[in-house]
Amino acid sequence: MATTPETKTAAGTFTAVISELKPETTYHFRARADGGDRGVVYGSDAVFTTAGTAPVVTTRTATAVSTIDATLNAELTGLGAAASVKVSFEYGETDKYGQTTTPEEKKATGAFSAVIGGLKPETTYHFRAKADGGEKGISYGSKLTFTTGRLAPSVNTNPATEITASGATLNGFLTSLGASSQVSVSFEYGSTDKYGLTTQKITRSETGAFSLSISDLKGNTTYYFRARADGGDKGVAYGNGVTFTTLNPAPAVATVAATGVTINSATLNGNLTSLGAASEVKVSFEYGTSDKYGQTTSPQVLKASGAFSAAITGLKPDTKYYFRARADGGEKGVSYGPGMTFTTLNTAPLVSTVEPGNVTYTGAILNGNLVSTGTAAEVKVSFEYGTTDKYGQTTQPEILKKAGVFSAPVSGLKPGTTYHYRTKADGGEKGVTYGNDVVFTTGDPAPRVASVQPSDITHNSATLNGFLQSPGAAASVKVSFQYGTDQKYGQTTKPEERKTSGPFEAKITGLAPKTLYHYRPVADAGEYGIVYGEDFVLTTLGPEPMVTTGPATDITTAGASLRGILTSLGASETVSVSFEYGETDKYGQSTRPEEKKATGAFTVTLTGLKPNTAYYYRVKAEGAGGAVAYGESSTFTTASVAPIVKTEAAGGIGETRATLNGSLASLGQAAAVTVSFEYGETDKYGQSTRPEEKKGTGAFSAVISGLKPGTTYHFRAKADGGEKGVAYGADVTFTPAAPGRPGRRIAYTVEKDGTSRIYVADEDGANARALDGGTEPAWSPDGTRIAYVSDKHPSGQIYVMNADGSGARRLSTNDAWDETSPAWSPDGSKIAFVSDRDGAGYRIYIMNADGSNVRRLTRGTGWEGYPAWSPDGSKIAFVSDQDGPLQIYIAGADGSGQRRLTNFPTPAISPAWSPDGKKLAFTMKQEDRNWSVYVMNADGTDVKRLVPGFEPAWSADGARLFIRARTDGADAVYAVSASGGPPVKIGRESGAASPKAGGR
Repeated sequence: MATTPETKTAAGTFTAVISELKPETTYHFRARADGGDRGVVYGSDAVFTTAGTAPVVTTRTATAVSTIDATLNAELTGLGAAASVKVSFEYGETDKYGQTTTPEEKKATGAFSAVIGGLKPETTYHFRAKADGGEKGISYGSKLTFTTGRLAPSVNTNPATEITASGATLNGFLTSLGASSQVSVSFEYGSTDKYGLTTQKITRSETGAFSLSISDLKGNTTYYFRARADGGDKGVAYGNGVTFTTLNPAPAVATVAATGVTINSATLNGNLTSLGAASEVKVSFEYGTSDKYGQTTSPQVLKASGAFSAAITGLKPDTKYYFRARADGGEKGVSYGPGMTFTTLNTAPLVSTVEPGNVTYTGAILNGNLVSTGTAAEVKVSFEYGTTDKYGQTTQPEILKKAGVFSAPVSGLKPGTTYHYRTKADGGEKGVTYGNDVVFTTGDPAPRVASVQPSDITHNSATLNGFLQSPGAAASVKVSFQYGTDQKYGQTTKPEERKTSGPFEAKITGLAPKTLYHYRPVADAGEYGIVYGEDFVLTTLGPEPMVTTGPATDITTAGASLRGILTSLGASETVSVSFEYGETDKYGQSTRPEEKKATGAFTVTLTGLKPNTAYYYRVKAEGAGGAVAYGESSTFTTASVAPIVKTEAAGGIGETRATLNGSLASLGQAAAVTVSFEYGETDKYGQSTRPEEKKGTGAFSAVISGLKPGTTYHFRAKADGGEKGVAYGADVTFTPAAPGRPGRRIAYTVEKDGTSRIYVADEDGANARALDGGTEPAWSPDGTRIAYVSDKHPSGQIYVMNADGSGARRLSTNDAWDETSPAWSPDGSKIAFVSDRDGAGYRIYIMNADGSNVRRLTRGTGWEGYPAWSPDGSKIAFVSDQDGPLQIYIAGADGSGQRRLTNFPTPAISPAWSPDGKKLAFTMKQEDRNWSVYVMNADGTDVKRLVPGFEPAWSADGARLFIRARTDGADAVYAVSASGGPPVKIGRESGAASPKAGGR
C-alpha cells in the first residue's frame, strides 16, 4: 500500500493520514522520495501498533496510609473501544484480594482513587486497579502493596556523653509515638546487662532526642544502659543495649624508649597519658641494673598530660639498665609504666656481620660493618668461617681507622655446603669483639624443583603442576610427577625434557571420585642427581553436583532476583536447582525447582517480600540418587520506604560552569519526590539547585554557573520524599578548568562503512572532530600528540600525529610486521607496543618516542598484548595466555620481575592504571560470554564489577572511566563513575571504540 504522492520543491517535513487499519496490529512504514530521472530513495523502516479494544489501567502507589486506613490510586490510560469504563480496586491481605471498592464510571482517561478503612495496624495489604469495559473486556493494573502504621512507640539508644569518673549523660531518640499521644521516656542502666537501675521519666508528645544525667558511678567501670519508651496501653519499647566506661581516677603513664645513650649516660622518656581525677601529678623514673631498680630521678609536677624526660649520668659502660616511668597522683593513687631496658655503649670496638654476596658453587664475598671503633685509634677487622659455628678458618686482617663496611672474598669452598661466618674486630688493648653468626650455602649443581597447587580437578582427573626452579649444572633435565593414594605414590607421568627453568604440568586421568591423592614433581639431571618437590595433595570431586550462590539483583521494596551458578553436574545427567530463602538463616521457603542438563547461571524472581527487611537465601542443587549440594548462604535487604538517590560524576565541566548528575533509584513509598543538588567548595556545601519533582525513577541533572576556575567543588544529590523521608547521595568532587587552560579531552575510534577514523572530543563528548584514519589512539603525557595504528598499510603500523591531526609520521618500518597497541611512558620518552617482528608470536616491545632503539621487553612463551605503563613509570601491566586463559601480568619497566596478577577462570584483558597508580581497571569475559568492565587494587585484590563494556580508560581526575559499550546494535563511548553507577553516553557517534583520556 502507498499514500497519495505529494510534490515538494524544498527540503522539509511531510505527513499523510491513513485509515481503515486493524486494531491491536503492528504496521511497518517507510518514506519514499521519487526524483524522476534523478532516482528513487527510501527512508529507514519504522513500525507502530494500533490501539486495542479493551481499556488500559495502571495501578499507582497508595497514599495517606495510617494505622487503619489508606487511599488507593490508579490511572485509566485508555478506554479501548468502550464508550465508558467502570473502575474500582481489589484489595486484601494476600494477592488473592477478597475485597473490592465501589465501582466508579469513567468516560475519559485520567487518575482515580478510593479510600478504604477498617484496616489492621502493622499489616501488609495487596491491591490492584480494575477497569471493566463491559463487552469490550476487563483489564487489571499491576499488583502493589502497602503496610499500615504501627501502634507501639519506638526508640533508639545513642552513645553516652560527658563521661567522668563518677557520672555520665545517657542519650536516646524517640523515633515514633506509635498510636500514643504522649510517651514516657527513661533509661535503664547498671554494671551488667541486667541493668537494675532506672532514671526518672520524661513525658514526650513528639519524636526527637532526649537525655538524662546519672551520678554516683564507680571509676574505671563498664556500665550497660538502654532507652525505654512507655506508650501506656499502646505498649512499651526498648532501644538497643549500649555500654560506656567511667574514667580511672588514678593517673595513667607510659614508659618510652631511652634516647641519647652513651657509655655513661642516657635520657629516660615517659608520657603522662591521663591525670585521672588528680589536679596535678608528680612524674619521675625508677632505674637500676636489675628489675628491682633502686634509684629514682627527681620528681616533676605536671598539670596536664604529655611527654616528660630525665637525664641520668654516672652509668657503667656496656651495662644493661632497667627503668620505668612513675606517676604519683597523691590520694588519687600511684601508677607505673611498663618496664624497659637499654644498654650503655662499650669502649671496645663494635662490629656486625652482614649477608654475603656473589655466592657461587665454590666461593663467596663475606661482608661486615664496623659500627664503632670504640676508644681504639685503629681496628683490625677480619672474618672467621667454616662449615660449623666453630669456624676454623680466618681471612687476612684489614686495618680500619673509622667505622664503615668491609668485605673479604673466600674461595675453595665445597659446592652445595652450608657455611658459618662472623666478623671480628680487634681493638688491641681496647678489646676484641665479634659480630653475629651468619650462614650461607654454596650453589648446588643438582637441579631444584618446586611443587605447585593442582588445577582442573574433576571427579576422575586433574592437572598436576610443578616449577623447575633451576636445571643446576645440567644442560637439560627430565621432569615428571609421581602420584598415588599415599606417599608411596606408585605411578609416574611421562617425563618431559626441559633446558631452562619454568612451569610444567601433566594431566592424569582414571582417578577415583572423592579420593585423596598425593603427588610430587621429579627433576632428573642424570649425573648431577635426581631431586623431588614437596609432597602435595588433591582430592577428586564427588558425584554430587556443585553450585554457587550469586548476588541478589533488581531489589525492590517487595521483590528481588536471586542468581545461582551450577558449576558441576557431578555424576548426574540432570540436576534440579532451586533457592531456599526466608527472614532467618533457617530459610523456610523455597522456589519452584528447575531442571538443568548443563552448567551455567540461572535466576529466580521473588515477590511478596516485606520492605526494608533482611532476607537470607542459598541455592540448592539435587542430582541423581538424592545427591544434594548447597551454595553458601547470602543476604539482601529489600528497599526502604524512603527514596533512594545516587550522586553521579559531574559532566560538561568548563571554567565557570558544570552539569551535576544524579540518579533517583527508588521513590520508596512516596508518590512524588523532589530532587536537587547541594554544592560548594567544602563538604558543608552551602548552595542548592532549584528543586525538581519526579514521579518516576531515573537520571536527573542541573547546570550550575558562576564557579571559580581551578577550584575543587563538592556536591551531592538530594531526594525529598516529604513525610516518607529525605535521602542523600554520596559526596563527589570536580574541578573546573584553570583560566586559559582548555579542559581535558578524549580520543577514540569510530568505524563507519568499513573505515576507521580517530576522533577527539571534550570529556563530556562536545566538540567532536575527526582526525586521521586508524585505530587504538594513545595520548602523549603532555597531551600534544597521539600515537595510533594507521589504516594506510595492509598490516598494523604505528604512527604519531599532533593533537590537531597534523604532522602524521610513521614510526614502524616494515609492512611485513603487524604492530599494534601503542602506550606512552609517563615521561613521554618511550612507547611500548605489540609486534610479531621476531617471528615468535606477538610480544611486548619498547622504542624511543621517535621510533629508534627498538628492544623486546618480555620473554614469555604465549601471546602478549595490551601494554599499560604505571603512572610512576616503574612497571608495565600487560596480558598473556602463557599460563592458560588470557590474564593480566605485571613486569618492571625493564622487563624484570614478571609475575601473574590475576587468576580468573575466564579471559581478562585491556588493563588501565588509575592516575594515582592504586587501582587497575580491566575487561573480563562473563560466563554468558559477554564482557564487563571491572576495577581492582593494583595488587590484584578487591575485584569489583562496574558495568557491561570494553576497553576502560580513566579520566584525568580518576573519578570516572570511559568505556566502549554496545547499545541499539552499535558501539559507543560512555562515561561511568569509578565507584559504579549507570553509564552516560558521550557524544553522538555510533561504532565508537578504544576511548583514551588525556588530551589538553
